[in-house]
Amino acid sequence: MTTGDPRRLTSHLPNGTAGADQVLAEFEKGVIEEADMTLGLPDLQGVSDPMQKLLITQVHQNSVLLQKFLQPKDTMASLLASGSDSASGSSSTGAKGCAARDLFVRQMADLSKVAEVVRLNALAELGIPDFKEDGFLMKKYLERRVPLADHKLLAHVGCLLAEGWAIAHQSNNVEMKGFLGRALIFVEQTALDSGKVELSWLMSGFADPNTQMMFSLRKTPGLKPFSRLSNPLWVSANLAYLRDLDYLESRMATLGRDKGKPAAAAAQSSGEDKPKKTPRPPKKPKKGAGKGTDAEESSAA
Repeated sequence: MTTGDPRRLTSHLPNGTAGADQVLAEFEKGVIEEADMTLGLPDLQGVSDPMQKLLITQVHQNSVLLQKFLQPKDTMASLLASGSDSASGSSSTGAKGCAARDLFVRQMADLSKVAEVVRLNALAELGIPDFKEDGFLMKKYLERRVPLADHKLLAHVGCLLAEGWAIAHQSNNVEMKGFLGRALIFVEQTALDSGKVELSWLMSGFADPNTQMMFSLRKTPGLKPFSRLSNPLWVSANLAYLRDLDYLESRMATLGRDKGKPAAAAAQSSGEDKPKKTPRPPKKPKKGAGKGTDAEESSAA
């Protein structure tokens, strides 16, 4: 294809108008052929002026490029956008939703990309610039943005994941950050859904757990009442720590009761030392103001 301004191409030709017409014809042919293959131009046979054809071609090309630029670049976004204009909004987009889910699972497998997305979203939500990022980013996010007060177990799991993020940040382990980011997405969505795990597990991108192979506490094999993944000495150390805490708590309660007894005894002794009040004499009956026998009897009395 001949490129450039056709007027520049004709400035050095000795034949003048004849050479210019030839170059314009070649330029027109190349532009029209390529544009017709890529942009789907309408038929320009009715247009005789070469410059007018080039102008129409350029305008059409700009409009097509603008449309391509405005269209979503992500395949998942294009799938979801193509199904959002349906009137019913449900049944006709089932296949597109399945395709988008499959593409989502593939994207979640890229742990580096997941770690970057989670990190940038957390920084933007907390208003922290990049140069102030540290290993406690996810711990701050859980404390300030995730409602975990009503979910004790979920809060402990989130704190474990935040500690893992700090370790991965210190060692610059991007893949571990990606895995922890997926787990933190699960924790946050579960807390937002009041403990429900349907949507949060889908957003984590992991395969569904095989609940048929799981068993209850009553069917636990063996007699060990502690974690088999842990060292028995670790379990003994923590049990000893709990016993010390119980002893200290009971001792503090006993000291509190002992401190209250001397005060009560002092109050009783101080009450005995006070002089007893003498009883009041009975009140004398009032003299009557009557006449006759009743008055004499009342005065005698």
